[in-house]
Amino acid sequence: MSFILTFIFYMLQFGIHEKVSFDDFKKWSHSNCPHVFCGVHNWVYTILTGSKMPSEQETAPVPLLERFVEEKYCMSMGMLWALSAVIPPCYTHTDSKETEQQGEQQLQGQGHSQGMKNPLLTSFNLIMKLARLTRCQSWTLLYDSSDHGLSLNRFSHHVSSYNGPTISLFSFEGRNIFCVAEDRGWREGSNRFGGDDSMFLQITPVFRVLQAGGPMVLWSEYSRGVRPGIGIGKDPKSQVLFLPSNFERIEHYDVACELDKIEVWGCGTTAVKEAQIKQKAWEKKETERQATRKLRLEPKWDENPDKQILSMAGINTEHQYSREGGF
Repeated sequence: MSFILTFIFYMLQFGIHEKVSFDDFKKWSHSNCPHVFCGVHNWVYTILTGSKMPSEQETAPVPLLERFVEEKYCMSMGMLWALSAVIPPCYTHTDSKETEQQGEQQLQGQGHSQGMKNPLLTSFNLIMKLARLTRCQSWTLLYDSSDHGLSLNRFSHHVSSYNGPTISLFSFEGRNIFCVAEDRGWREGSNRFGGDDSMFLQITPVFRVLQAGGPMVLWSEYSRGVRPGIGIGKDPKSQVLFLPSNFERIEHYDVACELDKIEVWGCGTTAVKEAQIKQKAWEKKETERQATRKLRLEPKWDENPDKQILSMAGINTEHQYSREGGF
């Protein structure tokens, strides 16, 4: 099945040919699907290690999508499989150290009493060092323009403060779907962001990797001299996509196109999502606290800034003096 899907994407890229050379397929797969055989490799590696630990029997070839409903989102299972064969492991698997710590916590909880060492803990550490297998990471839907609203304000509310890898999909006219894989959280500013594991792909109607390595995304709202909106592309003079701040249309190489939908999936751990929820709760509490603050007026006219401004203009503000006093 994996080979058939790979062959289909290969045909989308090069067209229908009666014969395909091994060198051409190898070159294309290295550029567009470098991890296409990683699932088979990991399965064989698991068998060879002889490991039977539950946490190491994660056989899902692709990440799990939280609350996924087929045909509701831009992301489909076929698209998810294709992306898992291209994007770096930081989007699909948790860190091995974190997996090991989680396993240790589970095994420690199974201990009979404090001070008694769990015999399974030593075995777990040994197997993890030998196998060095990672668990497949689930993805959390952060922003869906169909449910949350197609606007920059709603996008910022749901995406900001998520300090982990994300997968963003932009769907617009012509059956075009572009994918932006960012290895760090979205942030507004005057500089592009993105690390070495960032990637920019076109999903449909042609599957191909457009750019790899960052920085490649610029999200600007308040910077002077920078057009407000979201620009995608490593070359600032030739951006592949640009989304104006009004979110009404999207520009593909400066050609305005009808925007259909935007999705952002969080690829980080549950701790990253929990940190975002705590940050949003703090921001909401701080906003409510600022809104309830009463305006404090200066009780003394001598300390009022309006008096100082009038005095600088040469206007006499000492109305309490009599006419004989020079008023």
